[in-house]
Amino acid sequence: MNKIIHILFFGFLFNMNAQTTYTVTSTSITGPGSFTEAISLANANAGADIIEFTPGLQVDASVASVTPSTSIMAHITESVLIDGKDGSLNGIQMWIDVSGQINSLSFCPGEDPNGNTIQSAYMPGFVEIGTPGQDNSGIDVSIKNLTIKQFNQVAVINENASLEFENFTALETWATFECLNDQMIIGRDGVSLTIKDSEFMDAVNWADPGILAAAISVGPDGGDLTIEGSVFKNLYDDDNVAIWWRGKTGSEVNIVSSRFQRSGGIFNDGESEANIVNTIWTNYYILEPEIGDLFVNQSSGDMNLIASSFVFNSNECDGICQTYQGFDNLFEIAGSGNINFIQSAVGFNWDPTGTVALNTLGINGGSGVFTADIYTWIQATSQQDDAALKTITGQSALLTNLFGFNREVIASTLDWDVEMATPAFPGELIDVIPTGNPLINPNDNSTITLDVAGNPREDANGERDIGALQLGLAPFLAVSNSGDELVALSWNEPLHHDGQTIIRYELVYDQTGGSNPTTVSVDASSTGHTVGGLTNGAEYEFKIRAIYDGEIEGPFSNTVTETPYGPIDTPTVSAVPTDGEVTLSWNLPDLGGNQFSAYVLKWRIGSGNFIGAIGFTDINTLSYTVTGLTNGTEYEFSISISTFGGVGPASIINATPTETLSTGVVDIHELISYYPNPVNDALNIVTNEKFRIRIFSSIGSLLIETKNEKTINFSHLKNGFYFIQIEVGGKILTDKLIKR
Repeated sequence: MNKIIHILFFGFLFNMNAQTTYTVTSTSITGPGSFTEAISLANANAGADIIEFTPGLQVDASVASVTPSTSIMAHITESVLIDGKDGSLNGIQMWIDVSGQINSLSFCPGEDPNGNTIQSAYMPGFVEIGTPGQDNSGIDVSIKNLTIKQFNQVAVINENASLEFENFTALETWATFECLNDQMIIGRDGVSLTIKDSEFMDAVNWADPGILAAAISVGPDGGDLTIEGSVFKNLYDDDNVAIWWRGKTGSEVNIVSSRFQRSGGIFNDGESEANIVNTIWTNYYILEPEIGDLFVNQSSGDMNLIASSFVFNSNECDGICQTYQGFDNLFEIAGSGNINFIQSAVGFNWDPTGTVALNTLGINGGSGVFTADIYTWIQATSQQDDAALKTITGQSALLTNLFGFNREVIASTLDWDVEMATPAFPGELIDVIPTGNPLINPNDNSTITLDVAGNPREDANGERDIGALQLGLAPFLAVSNSGDELVALSWNEPLHHDGQTIIRYELVYDQTGGSNPTTVSVDASSTGHTVGGLTNGAEYEFKIRAIYDGEIEGPFSNTVTETPYGPIDTPTVSAVPTDGEVTLSWNLPDLGGNQFSAYVLKWRIGSGNFIGAIGFTDINTLSYTVTGLTNGTEYEFSISISTFGGVGPASIINATPTETLSTGVVDIHELISYYPNPVNDALNIVTNEKFRIRIFSSIGSLLIETKNEKTINFSHLKNGFYFIQIEVGGKILTDKLIKR
């Protein structure tokens, strides 16, 4: 026995010693200490390794170009844990049309039918796990505490590999490279995917209408999908679903305590069983559903909708939604598996006003059935009334009457899903589920104690509301707006006061990770407050509670985070025209806490279409020479700053390139001369003509401008190289000066 223990112990030590940690220290995406170097080293080292970022490291992940062979930034062929330590990989995608608009999401630049794109820069996908066409069993990749921005895709997972995201954020995943149907995350046979406490926001896929694409697509014969505590927001363009999972026998899809805002529905296919628990799903409060907003069970396994809230803006849709592959139900069975509603709520923000309406529940070629328990509420419509819904679900006690959700919501906060899915009070959803009915997490069989917004899942009486949101002593806190050094917050008045009167609210906030919170007292009659004096670019956490008579403290609300940003200032720009070209120079203005993305330079003749543009991702690039211009033609140049929070105002300057006459230290075409060069304290001008002189720095900043002054003071200028530009006799002369 002792021999066996020794063998196991030394085997454990060997595995530990074989594991290597590679640290990402470089702000560049390539070279020593870079992320891609760490991936290469980990791939070459057998066994599971660790890649750690320097805490908070901001990496410029932009690339010069993308080709099919370089369409993925990091190919991972060995098990690895990547810990971003709250760092970020900042990619850059930029396309500018002839009107000067930057990154218009109305078209994919590579498919611009009219040739209106004058400048484009793309990004590859982020990671590929394993090798396509091979068995990648045993390749397990975990990525946590990392943000990526403006990549073409997030991940490709090859056969039988597994990928886990934890505290991971993907922003602006734009599939612009080749404008193909590149899903945000795509997996092959046998793969497993886990997403915990993560955010995926603002992904665009330019799939042709009629192609049912997905933000997350796996299979056929996929493994398990586990999603918990995560947010998916604005994940589709046109008709994409959020998740299309085609699972093999025995596979499970478990989506728990998560939020889907305008991100498409769920398409369960193959042989998976799907459980959607304690989760909110909404399309948008001003858009009718599209084909991608449907919940379809085409699997042999059941789709179980448990303690979740589903709010459609209406039950109308467009023609594609009505006719595409026959899908004409918001919840549809197309396989042998059932759709089971358990303690869930389905409703509409607005009543339909047109004639193109969908059924809420329907079977389309499937043999499964709908079921519902007595704690489920499905709003009746003119398409399917109370009797029809009870018949379809086989539940005579099904709840169908108004009021369920707050209705006709025009969102006032950034969390419109919570606003749309808030139970109406009094209403059909409040305190319906009696005590003794714990809500179980299918991922680990633990009891779920918080609702999807982070508030207690049960009221003080032990009862639960139908759906994913719980009204109780804890307010719902949401961000209404944010701006220059401020965040505006709003909340609802707690509904269950136990007979007590609220005398005030206490709002508590601090920078994320901080240890010095500030408490603000807010009048009991208010349900909103603006916090000022914040630091732009810093993330803050906020929570609030009610204080009752006798200084009784209610429970704190959910915690919300927000980062205030100030305005992006206008850069100062100067122009030095010469023969067939103009040199532009500018400064880096105050970005109001926004994170720099690129300088954007555009030019045109007059006020017509822009004829050229270029972006510079290096923050230290402060000048550029535009060549190939026509002498004697006036051009308009504009320079603006692009950040991950938006594009600042442009600085505009006009300049006319002019043929440069030959220059020298003495006589210049018998019109003018100047000396000495190099110059020390003063530059002397010799001429009988009227003239104008401008002195520019080596990067094009205008330093001196004077008319007809024959002695120009240089004593205050530093030693170095300068431009002199002289206008005399209707001609422009340009030369270089040296100050010593």
